[in-house]
Formats: sequence, C-alpha cells, structure tokens
Amino acid sequence: MIYIDKTSPIPLNRQIYNCIVDSILSKHYKPFEKLPATRKLALELSVSRNTVVLAYQKLLSDGYISSLVGSGYTISDTAPLDWKVEKEKNSPSTLQKKTNDFTYENIANYLQRTRGIACDPSQIIITSGHQFSMEIIATLFQHTRKRLALETPGYDATRKTFEKYNYTFLPVPVEKNGVDTIYLKTLKANLLYLTPSHQTGSVLPLHKRLQVIQWAHDNDSYIIEDDYESELRYYTPPIPSIWSLDSSGNTIYVGTFSKALLPSLVAYLVLPKNLLSLFHQYNANI
Repeated sequence: MIYIDKTSPIPLNRQIYNCIVDSILSKHYKPFEKLPATRKLALELSVSRNTVVLAYQKLLSDGYISSLVGSGYTISDTAPLDWKVEKEKNSPSTLQKKTNDFTYENIANYLQRTRGIACDPSQIIITSGHQFSMEIIATLFQHTRKRLALETPGYDATRKTFEKYNYTFLPVPVEKNGVDTIYLKTLKANLLYLTPSHQTGSVLPLHKRLQVIQWAHDNDSYIIEDDYESELRYYTPPIPSIWSLDSSGNTIYVGTFSKALLPSLVAYLVLPKNLLSLFHQYNANI
C-alpha cells in the first residue's frame, strides 16, 4: 500500500517514490510485480496524474522499475541495493561477528604451514586493515605505562595511531641487519613494534629475533610483530616468525592478505592466550 502525507513539506511525487523504494527494499514488492497504473494510483491518492508520473520516472531512471509499452510498470529483477544497509553488513564489527569458524581454522592452518605459528583459531582476530589492528592493540594496553618502543626509521602510520591513545614513544635505531638489540636493552617499554620482514629493506636475522624475545621476557613486555609482506621473497627460505620462536607468549602477530589474496584491506591479529580475556573485555563491541 502506498501512503502519502499531504501536510508534509516533502513533495508528493517524492513521497510516492520513497514509499515504493522502501517497499522494494523490504521485499514487499517482488521482482516483475506490476505497479498500479499512473491514472489509477492518482485517483487512489487524490493527486494529479502528473505527480505519479514524476515519481515513476524517477523510479525508472534509478533502476527500481521497468517499463514496456502496453504493459505498464513492473518491479525490476535487479533493483539497486540500499548502500547504507550494505555498508553496515560489511563493517569491521559485523565482519568479526559473522566470519565463520571455517575461516579462522583456515587462517590458523595457513600460519602453521607458512610461518610456523601453532595457534588456536580462537586466538585469531580478523580486522578491516592495519590501522584497525593497531587500534585494538593500543586499546588493550591503555591502562598500562603506555611506553611504545619503535624502530627508527619505521612505519609512521603506527606511531600516529598510538599517538591518539597518548602513548610515549621510545625510538630504537635500525642497523643494516635490523633493529639495534644492544640499544633496545637500555629501554624500559611495555611494547615494542617491529617489522622484522621489511626493516628498511632488510630482514631481521634469527639471532636478533631471539635477543628481542629475551628482552621482552626480561622486561615483562610485549612484541608487536608486524609481518607485513613476509610471503613476498625471492630465493631465500623464510626465517621463523618471532611469534613461533617465543615460548613465553609475549608476542602479538600482525598479518594481512592485502598483497596476496584480495584488493580489500583484510588483516588479522594472533593474540597470545593470556591476552584473550583482556581483548574480550575491552573490545566486546567488535
């Protein structure tokens, strides 16, 4: 049923248009269903026929209805989607809720096979991109000392994200073969952000990875291992991820499929088990 309100400031033809669109999107009108003839609807609503014609022309141009000479107007079989509804359906929070167990299990198997990470699917958090991953981590530690050690030079977008949460930054020099672990030992930070696969073009060697793990263990700190583009290499075999080498559970693994699988920004975190309860506490709305 099409309703209009003649006391409303909204033009009558626009009200008719809106009412029919709402009925199409809510499935009250089915594909190929006929709309009332313009003359008949005008009589039912006590408006001029031209008002109905204007509404139908707008529906026609927007793709909601079709017209054939002698057959009147029918609902299109491919009516446009409501972009607001579709945006909400594919938002990061909805993505985390609706992703099925099969997806998490496949990511866990992939990480075991390619990066040596033996994790439970429940430790994997799917996000909409790197920045969102960093915001989750920043939130997890918002009630701590909030001292973040960062590679210098490093990825500035990470610094900007943590800056929003009022973190203090401790720069760590980067040498030819990665972060300066001797200098790192002088720092008292509760978080360390590393890109071990692409630090100014070099890969962090195994002995330095072990030194970083020891630093985190000695200082009761956490390593943020941003393993960006670790799957892209030439002929050298992959070095085990820091997460796979860390038996103390002090590493948060950050990964993405943006360069290998999809054009969209699909990313994920692998949390140590001792941070899962904290994640669910501070990110219950995800």
